[in-house]
Amino acid sequence: MIVKKIRRLTKKVFNSKTYVLFFLNRYIPDNLGKIEDLQIDRESKNISVDLKKEGKSGKIEVIKYRIIYEGTKGYLIYDKLQTQGYITKALAAYNIDKKIFIKPQYIKLVEKVI
Repeated sequence: MIVKKIRRLTKKVFNSKTYVLFFLNRYIPDNLGKIEDLQIDRESKNISVDLKKEGKSGKIEVIKYRIIYEGTKGYLIYDKLQTQGYITKALAAYNIDKKIFIKPQYIKLVEKVI
């Protein structure tokens, strides 16, 4: 009986978004903070990421994303990247153009999520 209650509670508290956020936060560089929320609009192909670092808020919006393959390599490409808050300055250190390499071991996960 207690096991059933724990399972129901686990399903309510730990949805698939919780696991995705946990996974992403393990691999995001410390200077970018932690991902607080992630919204993916599959119809319009937009991604919105809310981040927080030391009490400051930031936001990244990826407009019109898609995945392409060049040989055995996968890339997330997008039309526009909009940033707000501290993340604008934090991302300046990275050389990000409109094409982001996806490591082969993560390509299936990325395809499922977006």
